[in-house]
Amino acid sequence: FDMGNPGSSHIHEDKLQVEFYVYGTAFLVDPGISSYQADPVVRFFRTSAAHNTIEVDGLHQWQMWNGDYRMAQSSSRGKNLWVTGNLLDLAEGCFEGPYGDLSGRNSLLRDVAHTRMLVFVKPDYWLVFDTVAGEGVREVRALWHFAPMHVRVDGRAATIRTQRLTNPNIELVCRGDWEKGRLSLATASEKPAQGFIALDREVKPATCALVSRKQNLPLVGVTAVVPFAGGSESGYRVGVQTVSSGKTAGVAVTVRRSDGTVDFVVWRRTGSGALRAEGMELEGRLGFVRRNVQGKMVCAALADGRSLRAGDFFLRGAAKAVKEHGKGV
Repeated sequence: FDMGNPGSSHIHEDKLQVEFYVYGTAFLVDPGISSYQADPVVRFFRTSAAHNTIEVDGLHQWQMWNGDYRMAQSSSRGKNLWVTGNLLDLAEGCFEGPYGDLSGRNSLLRDVAHTRMLVFVKPDYWLVFDTVAGEGVREVRALWHFAPMHVRVDGRAATIRTQRLTNPNIELVCRGDWEKGRLSLATASEKPAQGFIALDREVKPATCALVSRKQNLPLVGVTAVVPFAGGSESGYRVGVQTVSSGKTAGVAVTVRRSDGTVDFVVWRRTGSGALRAEGMELEGRLGFVRRNVQGKMVCAALADGRSLRAGDFFLRGAAKAVKEHGKGV
């Protein structure tokens, strides 16, 4: 998960990119770069269009092109959130713009910020929380670059899934505002360049999945990234609802796992008050509870917060720390 500043040379516009490697296989990857030749695809490899992040109105991150090298080389210490525990890991970073264009339109988009939080629910799946804040109607596109393999879109389920026959696979379950968007695939497209990877000293086709949504900002999307060793799908069922209390707002995520257990995650997106959802009262950034097949709470976690109350569980936490109770099943 790339949350740092870019540096000043030999860099790509890839802030907030994530890569996923499971079952000994690289699934979602950084396509790399093939050469330093003056070629449209080589130019594409340097842009955020070639990375697992977002575009806004077709514009890319514009860090290395704006000439602010002091900012590019500065430390990110203290700007990002990173906590780790036995039940979950959590990291959060932000790209505050601008977004720009390499096609000659010389467009710059300011006052749009992308915040991404990555939650690893150990050892089974990830949740990617995206917020795009700003004003007006914008088209936001999430990009997911796969290693060379067969990929399909299940539009009815708003899910992107690899198809590796008897091998392990991974699926991306698009929820929140992403669920209302348009899912598509691009492979070896020249205009605009999309769906390539630098591999074995050459440029090769590789599928990029695109999730596009046009709406008034803010956009709030949740993507569950679920690996599975066998079968045609993971068996996970994911639901998302918005929650709010006064000026405090967030989302509640329900993950019904294939073993019959159910995870509840509440993420506070804005504000500093308490949120109540799924039997939880959260004063913090993120709360997590798991129920077993009998409906009994077996574990809970509080990340970057004051307290979490869920049934008989009460956790008292602290800023930039994770507090946990119980064990997963």
